[in-house]
Amino acid sequence: MSGAKGLPAELEQRLAEVGKCLANGEPVGEALPTAIAGLNALPPTAISQVAYKVADTAKLYRRQPSDDWFPDLFRKQLTHTEQLLQFPDLRFLFLFHYDGRLREAAVQRLADGLPSPFLFAALAWRLNDWVEPVRHAALRSAERCFPQTDPKIVAAAAEALLLRQDSWGRWSDERNAVDAAYQRPDVARALAL
Repeated sequence: MSGAKGLPAELEQRLAEVGKCLANGEPVGEALPTAIAGLNALPPTAISQVAYKVADTAKLYRRQPSDDWFPDLFRKQLTHTEQLLQFPDLRFLFLFHYDGRLREAAVQRLADGLPSPFLFAALAWRLNDWVEPVRHAALRSAERCFPQTDPKIVAAAAEALLLRQDSWGRWSDERNAVDAAYQRPDVARALAL
């Protein structure tokens, strides 16, 4: 069942929990694994529809100063950068962060095969980011990650992205990384099944 924001209700709830932690400067550790699992379960066709919904629900924007400054004097509040360093899987969620510096930091931390077609699509989406440094960082990450990603994951993402990616207007040479992933012999076999 979809929640009010077009996300599955369980994912929406987990993202809201992560967002509350981020907004309060508290560690995201408890809610993060189920939020990432929920992202992994999304279809790659949803990337353009849910990218901003994920960011809004998880409050992935620069943390605003608290109105209640008194408790802030007595406890350490983690910044989003500190959270990313402390919780490595936050990189998957920060692919959707409104702050380009944090999106760039997130894509720089991608080094292995991607765990789902949705996250493959998310990195491909970052290759078309409106911030040029994010596109460049995404290209370097794609060159590392796409060859290591399971061919079934790439094939599932390809089926969803092939018809949509021609409308993406910001990328140029970055597109070559996606095309190279589609042309892998093992991906071609997976697409043929």
